[in-house]
Amino acid sequence: MATHKMIANKAMTYRTRRLQADEPFEARTRRDFAALKITNKARADDGSAQDPPDEPAVADIAALRAEYQARFDKRPFMGWSADQLREKLAES
Repeated sequence: MATHKMIANKAMTYRTRRLQADEPFEARTRRDFAALKITNKARADDGSAQDPPDEPAVADIAALRAEYQARFDKRPFMGWSADQLREKLAES
């Protein structure tokens, strides 16, 4: 099965996966590749794009979520990145 490398133009979902803007992914079919390109949801990855930044370790995010829950007495949104959690904690 051939795959086609793409980069999301905006936040979207593709095959139950939530993608952020400029996040690389692979379209599974030629039809998906064409449809995503035509609707301007994604562009072809020509290899010139920079690698995505390294994600913090899962333990770091878990610690930030625990700190958020302790401070606000509610669970944080699980889609927030480590940077977003740090911002929310800094605001309080």
